[in-house]
Amino acid sequence: MTDPANPAKPGPSGISGWLHLLAMLLWLSAIGIVVELGRSAGDYARVWKIANGKAIVLAELAIYLVVLGLSVAAASALYKRKKRFRELFTWLWLAAVLLPAVDVALVAWLFPEFSSSELIGELARIGMTFVVMGVWVWYVQVSKRVANTCTN
Repeated sequence: MTDPANPAKPGPSGISGWLHLLAMLLWLSAIGIVVELGRSAGDYARVWKIANGKAIVLAELAIYLVVLGLSVAAASALYKRKKRFRELFTWLWLAAVLLPAVDVALVAWLFPEFSSSELIGELARIGMTFVVMGVWVWYVQVSKRVANTCTN
């Protein structure tokens, strides 16, 4: 017997298949950010002491914290099956691409002596993030499983 207020939708639902993989990747991403922050603590302490270093350290910490917050919020929304998951995941994608690009521009501006090959490598990584996460955003937006799962 179905509830007339919440009719059953045809098709797959629940956190399994590709959606389960995405859920795991969201949590791994959050854990990776925490690990990276811990690994970079010594570098940040050294950079903090040089000219313009405080601006870079604060910018990078802000970027990591925004992306971490969005990762946790998106993963939590998914596990709670919230409709906002799609929106949060799209914001995560934009933040994961745009904020590191701003960081690269800030580093290039404040530290002109910085190696351009390192900056180009970082831009290439940002481009890969754009493409890979863009595919996941597309999946989240068109997936029947996501639509049938995230209904709260």
